[in-house]
Amino acid sequence: MARIAMAVALCLAALASAGDERRRDSNDRDASAARLEQIKRLAGEWVLADAAKDEADEVVAVYKITAGRSAVIETLFPGSDREMITVFYQHHDDLMLTHFCSLGNQPRMKAERGGDPKTLTFRFTDGTNLRTDKDAYMRVLKLTFVDDDRLKAEWTLFDKGSEQSVKTFDLKRKPAK
Repeated sequence: MARIAMAVALCLAALASAGDERRRDSNDRDASAARLEQIKRLAGEWVLADAAKDEADEVVAVYKITAGRSAVIETLFPGSDREMITVFYQHHDDLMLTHFCSLGNQPRMKAERGGDPKTLTFRFTDGTNLRTDKDAYMRVLKLTFVDDDRLKAEWTLFDKGSEQSVKTFDLKRKPAK
């Protein structure tokens, strides 16, 4: 009888644990979906916020919702020789991106969970067409949602195994004409 009680107790514990894991997975999935919605709100054209540094009307980034609203494409420096794209999407419980870089490689990054709702940090997971111990590649992207019309994007470049530089773009939404 004690063995049966022990077996029942173990089964109940396993079921409770599975329920906790399903709730955790559901919470993670919901959080990733909410963060993707935050990126979708960037749809449109963006220019440099500091017009004194560069042309005020030069479009630096374009965000477009695509693929049945399941992904967002960011095009950096559209129409130029240095044009690059980044695709943001949800993969199971994670918010991911793939950056198609002018360096000729495609790092993938996963968003960190939790933290400040105005900040979203993606960290390198893997990539194609690169050797992480030798090649230069983008390893971190930190997005700061200043307000509905301001965005700060910080791209961290790694090379030879260490951080080399951080390129910061302070952007503002281009007003509709």
